[in-house]
Parts: sequence; structure tokens; C-alpha cells
Amino acid sequence: ADGLAEAFLDRYPPYSPPQQPGFWRPTPPDYFSKALLPYWGNAKLALKANETLLNAPAVLEYSESPNSIIFAEATEVYNYSRNLNLEQREQLAYWDSDADYHASPFQHNFLLMRQLLSENNVSLDRACRLFLRLAIAQFDGNIVAWHLKYKSNLLRPATYIKLHIDRYFVPEYSALPVPEYVSERALIYGACSVIFSEEFGYRIPFMDYTQEMRQDLRDKQKSFGSFSEMAHVAALADLYNATQFRTSIESGISIGQNLGIQVQKLELEK
Repeated sequence: ADGLAEAFLDRYPPYSPPQQPGFWRPTPPDYFSKALLPYWGNAKLALKANETLLNAPAVLEYSESPNSIIFAEATEVYNYSRNLNLEQREQLAYWDSDADYHASPFQHNFLLMRQLLSENNVSLDRACRLFLRLAIAQFDGNIVAWHLKYKSNLLRPATYIKLHIDRYFVPEYSALPVPEYVSERALIYGACSVIFSEEFGYRIPFMDYTQEMRQDLRDKQKSFGSFSEMAHVAALADLYNATQFRTSIESGISIGQNLGIQVQKLELEK
């Protein structure tokens, strides 16, 4: 009833982005000009309690001053992008959904849940409730992220760098054609980390075997000290690939965790 049930059939509907300094514009290296799902942030949430997150303020403000926070964060992105080491490149590959769809947050979190359910011999009824919470967290998480993106309309780091730091800068990785704030990857992993932690423990180390089917990785397994650590490691990939500012990542994880807490409060029939 929200008018977006068939949004997947036209992911790039007519949309004219606002033209103001600091607002999102087609981003290097590909400069794709159409905005992805610009109205998806208006979709109805699964949980009414998550509506408060739609009003989260954009804490990263645009400024051209070399003394501003955004200039400092753009410089950080620039330095990482120009000096990526082997470990950082391998980390980028692990979370790169363009290389393999199993690395997308949606696929990865469901694969990890399936792995953990099997390892812990979780009963079928309990597993169904966990999958439902995970689905709601990711569904609402994407809507909240898209709503905040198009509300703030902040430009991507690569655009800022070309305008104010290095006019010849060309990032190695492409960003989705959507505004920058907030990081959807950080928000989704932040939300899902709460679901995992509430069920399996907040300080439980684990091995992630979800990417073992991939042929493009040298290291197909990763160990983490907690689900929160995994969320932060996954989100930092967006800093290394020059698609997100640090504030957008940190805010995304925080908003996502609040969303996950609301999902955990949902009472399900047993």
C-alpha cells in the first residue's frame, strides 16, 4: 500500500537531485547519472518503533574549510585510497559484493545465521524466529538508510576529494549512485550484530565460513572476537574503498544497533 511494492522493476525512476554545494552528484570513477531507488526511503517499515530512526540528524556537515571535520575525513579517505596495503585489499575483496553476491550484507548475514544455527544445534522453531528477526532488521535497515541518504543528500568522498584536495583523484572502486550519509553497510551490519549477539553472546569469538564457495579469495575464512567486531570490520571496507566518510560509518553502526534493539523487543509467538 506504500506504492513501492514494485520498486524493483524500475530501480532508476525519474528523479532530479537538488543542485546545491555539498549535495550528491554523479560520482567518479563511472559518473553514473541516475539515482538508485530515490523513493525507497519512503517505504513502510516493518516495525513502527523504527520510525524514530528516520529522524536521526545528519551529523556530518558539508564545508570547504581545510579546518572542518569533513575535510579531515576526506583527507583520511584520500590517504587510505592511495596507500592500500595487501591486508586492506584482501579485506576489501572479502566484503566486495560486486565480486560475488554472497558478500553482500543481505546474503552474508543470512549465510552466517545458517552456519551458526547448524553449529549450535538450534531448534527449528527458534531458528524460524531468528531468521524472522534478521529479515526485519535488514528490511527496515535498508529503508532507514535510504531515507537518511536522500534526506541529507551529502556528496561522496571521491567528489569532495576532487573538488577540494586533488582534482586528478580517481578512486579504484565505484560507489552506489546514491547520496553518502549514512553508510548502509554499517547500518545493516550494526543491526544484525545485535540479533546475533542476543542469541549467541556479545563476547563470543567465532569463525566465519560463509565465503568458502568463492574462487576470487585467497583467504576464505575470517575469525572475529565478537559480532560487533565483525560489523566494524565490514563497515571499514567502505572507508578503504573511498565510498564513505568515517562519521557515516560510525553513525551507521550506531543507528543500526538501535534498530536491532527495537527488533529484539518484538514479541514473537512460541
